[in-house]
Amino acid sequence: MRDYLPDSASYFVNQGMYDFYPWRLLNRESQYEYITKGVEPDGSGNGKVYVFAKREDTADFAGLEIVDSKITDRVICFRSLFAEGDSKSSWNIVRAIHDDVFAFIANHVVADMRALVQSSK
Repeated sequence: MRDYLPDSASYFVNQGMYDFYPWRLLNRESQYEYITKGVEPDGSGNGKVYVFAKREDTADFAGLEIVDSKITDRVICFRSLFAEGDSKSSWNIVRAIHDDVFAFIANHVVADMRALVQSSK
């Protein structure tokens, strides 16, 4: 599995860093390891991502964008359509886009962690 992940994703796998509640990164090949179709930053629904993370308390996922059958560094955060009710092809399910997994962790995951801590006060 590690052979085809970009360096930014491999770093966390190699360090054994998986749990960033409320987010969980893949920690074995069978967990979240699948390709999802229909995720496109412009809302066209033609993109593909390799899902590598899930937010445990919502239907939010993060995937590495696939371009020309190659997994790239670009992270696309999206909300699963099943959580939105009736599917409409015009819906843009993309919540955020990050240059790589480091930016995803720093800007998205840490913000979610901070929000949870602040809401528990």
